[in-house]
Amino acid sequence: MSVYLQCFRCTALEKRIYGLQQFCDKINTAQSNEFMSQQQYYINDEWYKNDNVLKYIVDNQVFQELFGEKAHFELMKRSFPIIQFLYLHQKLSKDEILSILRLGKGKHETWDNMISKLLTDLAEILSLEDVETLIQNIKQSQIDQNGLNFIKSLGRNKYLRQDLENQNNRMGNNNNNDNFIKQNERSSGKRKYEQFDTDYKEIEQNKNETIEQFDNDRAIQLKSQIVEFLLNIVHEQPSTEIGQSAFQIAINLICHQFKSLRQQYLLHGFSNLIAQEQPLPVCNYITVLQKIISSSYPLAEFNNSRDVLKWIQDKYDIKLNFLKVMGREKLKLIKRESKDYLQTIEQFVKFYEFLHQDSKITRAQLMILWKLLVENARCIEEKDLFFNWVGDVNKKFLDQEAIELLFISTIKSSSLSQQMLQCLTNLILYFNVQYKVMKLQYDQYTIVDADIIGLQVLWKIFKQQVQLGPQLQQFFIKLLRFKQQQTILNQLKQQYLVQLFNQINNPNSLSLIVKLLEEFEGYQLIEQGEKVFVTIDNKCMDAMPPKRQDIQLLSGLPVLQAKQIIGQKLNPSLKPDEFDIFCRGTLFDDNKTLKDYKVNQKLTFVISKRENLADEINAYNNTTNQISNEYVPNDSDERVQEIINIVQIQDRDFIISVLKEKNWQVDNAICDILDRGEQLLQEYQQKNPQVKKQQKAVMKQQTDEISFASLISNNYINQLFILLNEGNHEQSTKVWSILQMIPRNKEVYELIEQSQTDWCNLLMVDNKYKLQYHLQILKEQLQCDYIEDQDEYEKRKALRENFLFQGGLKLLLIQLDNPIEILTIILDIFQIYFLAYSMSRLRMMNQNEFLQLLRLKQAVQQKDEDPKLCSLLSIQLQKQEKPNIQGYDEAQLLQQVFFNSELEVEWNVLLESLTQRIGVEQIYTNILCILYMKPELLKLELPINRLVELLNSANEEQRKLTAYFILTLQDIGKRNGVNLSNDILKALIKGETQYDELYLVIAGLIGQVNDLTFFDTHQLAQQIISLILNRQIMEQRFTENEDKLLQGNLLLLTSLLQVDKNIKVDIQFTKFLYKCLFEMNNDYYIYPVYKRKLTRKRVFQLLLELCKDENHLHEMLPLIQNHHQLKFDVNEVDMDLGVKGSHGFVGLRNLGATCYINSLLQQFYMNIPLRKGILNGQIMITEMKAPLIFDNINAVDSPILQRKMADHTLHQLQLVFIQLQESVKQYINPHQLIKTLKGYDGEVINVVIQQDCNEFFNLITDKLEQDQKFTNQSNLIHQILGGTLVNEIKSLEPEYDFRRENEEPFLTVSVDIKHKKCLEEALDLFVKGDVLDRENKYFCEEVQRKIDVQKRQYFKKLPNTFIFHLKRFEFDYNTMLRIKINDYFEFPQKINMFKWTRDHIVENMEVEDQSDSMYILKGVLVHVGSAEGGHYYSYIRDVDKWYEFNDKVICPFQIENLKTECFGGANNNLSEWGMSNSKNAYILFYEKVKHNIPEQFYLKGSNEEILIQHVISENTEYLKSQLFCVQDYLKFIQTFASTMQIKTPYQVTHQLSKESNLSELDNLPSLRMIKLLTFFTYEVLLRNKDQQMFQYNMQVLSDLYKQEPAANFWFLDLLRNHKLLIIDLLIESSYSDVRNAFAQLIIQSITIIVEYEQHYLFEDSCIGRFLQFYIQSLLKVVKSTLRRGTEYFTVIKNILTNNQLLVKHFYQQEYFKQVYQLLQETVTEAHVYTSFKLQSLQTNNTDQPLMVICDIITKVIISCRTQSMIELNEDAPTYQFKGQKEIDY
Repeated sequence: MSVYLQCFRCTALEKRIYGLQQFCDKINTAQSNEFMSQQQYYINDEWYKNDNVLKYIVDNQVFQELFGEKAHFELMKRSFPIIQFLYLHQKLSKDEILSILRLGKGKHETWDNMISKLLTDLAEILSLEDVETLIQNIKQSQIDQNGLNFIKSLGRNKYLRQDLENQNNRMGNNNNNDNFIKQNERSSGKRKYEQFDTDYKEIEQNKNETIEQFDNDRAIQLKSQIVEFLLNIVHEQPSTEIGQSAFQIAINLICHQFKSLRQQYLLHGFSNLIAQEQPLPVCNYITVLQKIISSSYPLAEFNNSRDVLKWIQDKYDIKLNFLKVMGREKLKLIKRESKDYLQTIEQFVKFYEFLHQDSKITRAQLMILWKLLVENARCIEEKDLFFNWVGDVNKKFLDQEAIELLFISTIKSSSLSQQMLQCLTNLILYFNVQYKVMKLQYDQYTIVDADIIGLQVLWKIFKQQVQLGPQLQQFFIKLLRFKQQQTILNQLKQQYLVQLFNQINNPNSLSLIVKLLEEFEGYQLIEQGEKVFVTIDNKCMDAMPPKRQDIQLLSGLPVLQAKQIIGQKLNPSLKPDEFDIFCRGTLFDDNKTLKDYKVNQKLTFVISKRENLADEINAYNNTTNQISNEYVPNDSDERVQEIINIVQIQDRDFIISVLKEKNWQVDNAICDILDRGEQLLQEYQQKNPQVKKQQKAVMKQQTDEISFASLISNNYINQLFILLNEGNHEQSTKVWSILQMIPRNKEVYELIEQSQTDWCNLLMVDNKYKLQYHLQILKEQLQCDYIEDQDEYEKRKALRENFLFQGGLKLLLIQLDNPIEILTIILDIFQIYFLAYSMSRLRMMNQNEFLQLLRLKQAVQQKDEDPKLCSLLSIQLQKQEKPNIQGYDEAQLLQQVFFNSELEVEWNVLLESLTQRIGVEQIYTNILCILYMKPELLKLELPINRLVELLNSANEEQRKLTAYFILTLQDIGKRNGVNLSNDILKALIKGETQYDELYLVIAGLIGQVNDLTFFDTHQLAQQIISLILNRQIMEQRFTENEDKLLQGNLLLLTSLLQVDKNIKVDIQFTKFLYKCLFEMNNDYYIYPVYKRKLTRKRVFQLLLELCKDENHLHEMLPLIQNHHQLKFDVNEVDMDLGVKGSHGFVGLRNLGATCYINSLLQQFYMNIPLRKGILNGQIMITEMKAPLIFDNINAVDSPILQRKMADHTLHQLQLVFIQLQESVKQYINPHQLIKTLKGYDGEVINVVIQQDCNEFFNLITDKLEQDQKFTNQSNLIHQILGGTLVNEIKSLEPEYDFRRENEEPFLTVSVDIKHKKCLEEALDLFVKGDVLDRENKYFCEEVQRKIDVQKRQYFKKLPNTFIFHLKRFEFDYNTMLRIKINDYFEFPQKINMFKWTRDHIVENMEVEDQSDSMYILKGVLVHVGSAEGGHYYSYIRDVDKWYEFNDKVICPFQIENLKTECFGGANNNLSEWGMSNSKNAYILFYEKVKHNIPEQFYLKGSNEEILIQHVISENTEYLKSQLFCVQDYLKFIQTFASTMQIKTPYQVTHQLSKESNLSELDNLPSLRMIKLLTFFTYEVLLRNKDQQMFQYNMQVLSDLYKQEPAANFWFLDLLRNHKLLIIDLLIESSYSDVRNAFAQLIIQSITIIVEYEQHYLFEDSCIGRFLQFYIQSLLKVVKSTLRRGTEYFTVIKNILTNNQLLVKHFYQQEYFKQVYQLLQETVTEAHVYTSFKLQSLQTNNTDQPLMVICDIITKVIISCRTQSMIELNEDAPTYQFKGQKEIDY
């Protein structure tokens, strides 16, 4: 214990905490040992006894050490075990307890909270005397939340909670009650809410006088005092947070802890409630009374709340009197215009309902309520409150007369709200149940009569109050969903439609009709894929007309839902499970979707009824009739019916089976079915598989269901047509939706049957919409398909022929002036006949062409990045497969009709009519088809201006339709020798547009025209060239705008050059185009001129066309070569860098865990004065311990000083800022800046270890201040970010008048956020005074002694940028770990800091204009994660827009999301780090509205200009490299190189073998092209690592080298002089395909040169020089990377294979010896090395190169003749060069 005491008394906090914890452990152990001693299990040790520990703690004054002058927050926080121990053993005096209380007064909030926690924990064991003392002490000062928390904790006090009151003291004694009421009356001159002392001695006569030192009288008195104190706080502060908290505590104490007080406050509450004046608000009395009555029982003599309410009603007539109170209080609220009016009224209503919990509201009471809350309602919300309350009549708190009054009064109301309507519908349901129209069991309604009470009233409201339509629609649909017989449902459906069509002009009527069709007929108008039209072919035996019809479905519909729609349209209608769908020989599965079967246009669904279920039904009946002799009660049928009326399942046999399992107990069976009915039914059906099908068949035998769709179709369709004629677009849309959902009208089919000889009745109708409807049905009947039924085919055949020969088609074609919707149907019908007519007259090849014309829509829907349009006759579109169905091909059979007859149509009139309406797909298609068949009509006059107008349409599909039409029309004319292009081109060329299609059409037309003499192509070309040359720059760098006019003219010029080879273009134009593609002119914001991808692609195409002329080709070659010289330092282009977005901001790369750096740097950068100050700051470099100052970086010219600049933080920050400001990259890398920064430990920052962002702020600002010493910007950081803080110390001792202020500069202000809701509260705490007393007393030099003082701080000089650091991290001394505080903490977007300045706090100044103190939020630095790690990022405001800066990603931020993203608290979801509530603000940046920063900080200085020029140069190079890396450019170079046609190769002579003569080839165009492609191929491989492109280029180069043999001499010389090139590509490349392709090129070149040098190989030859270089210079390199040497040795092997001269040269130059020596050394090493090394050799893949070396040696050996072979003049069988004996070696 002595050791612990020494630790406790030392100065180190950690040791003091350790000592205190050991004391607490000893106390716990001693107390546990004392308890164990009672059980005879204890440790006999000195320090395991309470008395010894107690004596030691008291003797050594541990308590005084804790709470004396050396008091420390962390120690006191852990001191409760000692305080409790001392108090329990009566070693803690009253003064010492008060000293604990006083210790928190005037201290920091955290101290106050901690002291409150100690006393709150102690409250449970305090004696009554100490409780009273503490209460009196608390009363003397202003109450706060900590004081209330202590009072609340007194509810746990064991002395106050002892309830020893006599249970016989009941409120039933009226005399006692009267006395009690009198005692609660208030006296004048005293507090309004002060309780008189009660004569408890009389009440407690039957109780014990004392129980274990507990004074009962005193306890009761003290409890009353506590509650009275709380209620007085409520009276004094009714609307404050303190007052509301005190009220809640008082209620809890009365109802739960101090239950003995309930009776007196119950009576007091009721008496005050009905009094004219109340000390407290009425709502408070209501709350108290409701809580007391609802609390636990017994309460006095009452056993439940009903008894209490009955007694109160008898005594006070409270139900009536409370209505008076409501009226009175309502008037008061209205006069005061209270904001809480509605909440108060709602509380009154709920309390009145509470009073009626055991009784019903009568008619008279309801009338008063109606007058109060409805007739005299202040607002509609008050009425709604009433109707929400009384509307649920099933709660049964209204008697019958009251319900009738409510019903009548509601109906009579002139205008209903939604809540009133809800109440009315509830009343209607109630009366229908009362009068047996409906049944209500287990909350389920069953309709037993279609004549529903009140339904007509609702229809009237539906008509008169349109705004209630949606709510009534829901109720009407709800009625239909109630259980009911089919006959009743049918009657209701008919009633509904009668009502709806009687008021059809009501917009809600149409909406309800659509909903009824959707809800009850299976129709859904929601988009589920594309709309498709299919033909329904009804093959059911009982099918009635129409057997074939077209319907609209959605491709994504489930098959089952599609069957619901189809079933409704069949005649008679069928359920989905009664029929199957067959299409293309496939049976559709109900569990799949139409998309699974690739359903598209023009398919036929064959409908067939499922097999007869009669046999199964009989089998099922036989099974169910075999009833066993089990027990069956006499009323079994009644029991079954009772269950059927309640549950949704109608299967009687299933219900019987459940009843048998439940021993015929109805309630048990109902509960089981309601709970798991579907599961039980499924199990039952599995045991009886015939049941399900039998039920369906039986249901069919019952009353047929009448559908809404069929009723509308048969009875109301004409009304729908009338509505369509009214011209209301919204209304027409709904009507057409209904028409598409309902079955086709039977009368129309009958009319078609009757019109076979006279089609006027069908086609000549007044209503255009009715005509459209007729035509839709007629089109369905006329369409051709495959059909199996001969009778059906004959019928349809007769219809088609009658329509054709009886004048139907002619009559139809004279109605082309109808609206476009009708016109398209007419054209579809015409197309049926015209297609058959055309097919009957065309050959097979022409038939396929003709069918291409019908696929205009398909062509338009094709997508292409580089759009190209052409004639429909010349494109390949996917053909539609013919269905594999046996039957009659109606389309083919219809063709036979025209074999011997003509299609009698006035073609000129028809074409004229169509051209006048041009612009629709069907019109385009029909015109093209007619002209294809009738080419004599090609001389028609086209509406050219209209076509130009359509090509300029904003609708892309319309433009494409028109473009394809024009090009196809021209193609048809061209095939028939008719020139349509002249007039079209003349009109189109004049047009200007922002769209591409116009130019695509012109280009397409020019490409199709053979004779361009009708206009001057040269002149047009020159006009286009002039336009291109003079075109202003339209395409911007950081936006995606495109110059469509330029793109179109580029395409047009390319087309002109393709068709007219005689057009002359100045070479300067080619140079101009090249400049527009690549020249930056030191202004990359404007240049290059052509920036968009499609523009550049069109220019490349034009250049390729121009370069077909040799002059242009020769001009382009040097331009391109300038960009592609041989380079070995080409870096791989990081395409991920990209280009910054249109917002203009640049991100920062995260180097591992540097997000904390990036987020702060972005905040600094976005502070414009700070950015400009940094950029223009002088550079101070220390040299020889002397500072050198440089105004700009150019002044630093010494190499030594320049090297120091790399480690200069300020300069590196300048480079980062200038790149953030000027760079075009998406993000930059700040690695060099980070390298300059060292932590406080002197080590360079580790980029993979995350640090605290606030600590980094201090580090980098310190470093910047260091770097700016002695410069003009030495005060920059403080001038922009810094302010001045005042630390005030003021004496609290009256005899010493002492006050001192010390000013302190600051950059950031750290504020506590724990237990704080907002920044304002945190700042209040920041400036709040803190008392220094006891051990912390302040030594005053003036009086030379320590005195009690108050210390506080406030702001004197406010900074231009205010930075708040939120203390979200703290150290936990219990776990000894750093933790994060994720509490909710909000901060405003604007804040006035005047409140926390010296002028306000000390001087008490009142300033009218406080604009100098106004700040606006500039940035938020956010942390997500825990104290151990996480992620930092920033939100920053730029002018009036916010952006998120998250490392290299920058995106807009919606400031409305500031709360969810930055405030923290429980509203955040799990973060990406898997921790909840961890995303919150960490540092806030506020910008002064009226700053005092000099203007010079906003100006651009000389240093910034220099830095900008440096970045501009970097940007230019970066953007250029991007231009040369895109795929379009690479393809351009490939195509450009392939355009070279080497007609006359260079004449190779012996002189070319000499190295000095190779310069003769420099001006050779073919060699220049080969050089270009060679260097380009190497460069692209280095940049892009594209192997496939390299191999392709190698193939192109191979062809060029073959065509120009002289180039091979240059190539081998190039390799010899540039060793690195061959090493990169042949030896060290990691791609085997690259090595192999390059090796083959070398082999080819050697082979070609050998043909020219074979006669002088051993002289000064190109091959000799190359082989010498190849063996002597490269063999050592290959040896070091032998595993990649296969291709190297393959070159040697191949050149030795077929040329004896090369073998001889190889041998004589001892190259053979060197290769053999390499093999020998490698094999020897393999034998010498250990097995591990040998295994390593094998794993390095050296086997293959060694095998090739062996092949080389073999080739040399078999190419040699031995001495014997020479002497005998005979060749060995293996000798390779037989017959060439002249070469011996």
